[in-house]
Amino acid sequence: MQELNSTNLENNEDPFISGYDLIVLFVQCLKSYNIDIIYGLIGIPVTQLSRSAQKYGIRFISMHNEQAASMAAGAYGFLEKKPGICLTVAAPGFINALSGLANATVNCFPMILISGSSNLDMIDLNQLDYQGLDQLNTARPFAKAAYRIDSIENIPTGVARAMRTAISGRPGGVYLDIPASVLHAVIPKQVSIKARKTIDLLNEVVATVDDRPDAAFNLLKSAHCPLIIIGKGAAYSRTENQLLEFVTKYHIPFLNMSMAKGLLSDKHELCVDAARSLSLGNADLVMLIGARLNWLLANGAHPPFAENDKLIQIDINGEEIDAYRKVDVALIGNIQTVISQLNKKNEPLDFTRVLSGPTCAMMLADQGARVIKIGRPITGDDTRQMGPFYDDGLSVYSAFPNRGKESITLDLKNSDDLALAKRMIAKADVVVENFCPGTFAKLGLDPNKLTQDNPRLIVCSISEFGQYGPLHQDAAYDTVIQALSGIMDATGFPDGPATRVGTSIADLQAGIFGFCGILAALYAREKTGKGTTVDVAMLDSVFAIPVGNDKLFTALCKALDLGDCIKDERLTTNVNRYQNHTPLKAIMEEVLSAKKAEDWCEILEIAGVPCDLILNIDDTRNLEQIKSRGMVQEVAGRLIPGNPIKFGSYYSLASVIPPPELNADSEKLRKEFS
Repeated sequence: MQELNSTNLENNEDPFISGYDLIVLFVQCLKSYNIDIIYGLIGIPVTQLSRSAQKYGIRFISMHNEQAASMAAGAYGFLEKKPGICLTVAAPGFINALSGLANATVNCFPMILISGSSNLDMIDLNQLDYQGLDQLNTARPFAKAAYRIDSIENIPTGVARAMRTAISGRPGGVYLDIPASVLHAVIPKQVSIKARKTIDLLNEVVATVDDRPDAAFNLLKSAHCPLIIIGKGAAYSRTENQLLEFVTKYHIPFLNMSMAKGLLSDKHELCVDAARSLSLGNADLVMLIGARLNWLLANGAHPPFAENDKLIQIDINGEEIDAYRKVDVALIGNIQTVISQLNKKNEPLDFTRVLSGPTCAMMLADQGARVIKIGRPITGDDTRQMGPFYDDGLSVYSAFPNRGKESITLDLKNSDDLALAKRMIAKADVVVENFCPGTFAKLGLDPNKLTQDNPRLIVCSISEFGQYGPLHQDAAYDTVIQALSGIMDATGFPDGPATRVGTSIADLQAGIFGFCGILAALYAREKTGKGTTVDVAMLDSVFAIPVGNDKLFTALCKALDLGDCIKDERLTTNVNRYQNHTPLKAIMEEVLSAKKAEDWCEILEIAGVPCDLILNIDDTRNLEQIKSRGMVQEVAGRLIPGNPIKFGSYYSLASVIPPPELNADSEKLRKEFS
């Protein structure tokens, strides 16, 4: 059995299409919306429609009367959460089904009553056709909405609108009127091909309509020439603040409809009211915000709209979706709320290098942010040349803090690349940089100026000594910071030299504090609507005063059978124990040497004293605790540390996405921000 489609219609030599073929088109249109059951009582002019439905896999359940059929369709819609379909003949059959239609409307059951009807010209001229009845107007008081399909070209739109209306918002009954003149028409083949092509789109429409802001956001990112059309719905919901933030953040031109004039100033640099036709004709993506594709916008037709453009529609009423043409992404809800959700998309830009800044940006990527790493041309980050290396030459030191990011290289001393960087910053939520204080400003990217130009922007600057203070212009590496902070003095043995912590603790701590600062700034922005600068110093991150716990010391002494130490005035407080560290250490070592470390771990664990064995790196990596929490990840054949922050409701994918090759995303990103 061959289904009709636009391809085999074009290959058909017959210049005309019969009424039977039109009925097949209608049935296949219903199938595009996964309709698999029709209830009804058949007769002229819908007999052939019911037969075609069965032929093409739709089950037809015939009832003793139309009232029962319409009631069954309503109940089906309620149980299955999709429109139940009732098919009747004209006049008496239609009237008998009105009780079921009214019941579905009152009780909010998604249901569609489809009825054949008399020829429209005789009804409109009141020429008393056989069983002539103006069924469209008769049905309106009993239905959520009523539509008439008056031509084959309108079959896809009529069915789409009936489906959307029946299920959107508060569900209800919908009447769909099909005159006999349409069902039994013989029309030119080209007209049917046009309708068939429209029906071919229905599966695509159903698949792509989405109620998540992510779908709209991703479509916006793929557009080269987007355009926003602002309608009276946006004006009514008082969305001016959210819209201003949205168009400014993403730098998207906008067109004000007449009832939305003044919502955003027509003097705004992105307003294209004066070039309406040109803007519509060039836009490859149109975003309707509280606007309808009515006659003022030529029902979305080409022209004035560009051919093959994409469409995002934001509306409080789902019945508007697909009302005039295909919608690629639909966002149904309060417009102010929807735009606010789109404004919350966080896109950090990573201008950092080495370890502290990249670690901060990596943690943002681990939590789902899209992070774009902006590197130095040719060589990229210094860490790409630092060992140890994987077998393929990639630096372990570089792979860890740059996972989950996109990469582009820019020469910020080049005017074109600097202009591109500024365009990227204009669309970003967060900028992370760890240049020496003042360097970013000398490049034309002064953090204070950036936050003035984009009030919601958060700029995090990580440096050795911070953005102010006597040492703020000095350069230093992790070892120097450790030496200054006192952490080396606290590490090692009392009678030995100061000892550097084995890992770059100051870099890592600064990255973590930078991440925490950004999260705090994002939270504050939710309350105030304003971004800020975040200043993190490596020295500040590792400078700390150790503290103790008297309760744990008492528990330790009891476990070691050192009751005298509990009473010893030299050891009663943390301060005293610190001052008498040497004799206390000697006492402890003498007792602990009597048993193996594993035995003491068991004893102290029972006593509630935290302790564990000292492990080397390989032993730590193989701990079940480490493995169970996914802290060793294999990415592209390499082992790297996992993300230490865990969430109950989702899994961080960025930690298992390999670090990008240098400049890997250049072509895509230059195109996106061109």
